[in-house]
Amino acid sequence: MVSLQPSLDSLLSSLTKSPISKLELETLVGKTLKSSASQSSPENWKSQWEYLLKDEIFKLAVRVPFDSS
Repeated sequence: MVSLQPSLDSLLSSLTKSPISKLELETLVGKTLKSSASQSSPENWKSQWEYLLKDEIFKLAVRVPFDSS
């Protein structure tokens, strides 16, 4: 099974400027998904993306301070 991590890393590195327009974000994400779709079966591809995105969300949650007020 081929890892999709390099595809995610490439996408994240292309998001250096902030804020990014919705159209630009959709274009970058679409291009990344299209280029990675042939790397594994549809079921594995979906599961890998799900895992990678959840992992990135958890990493971000650890880095960003929580304000409970």
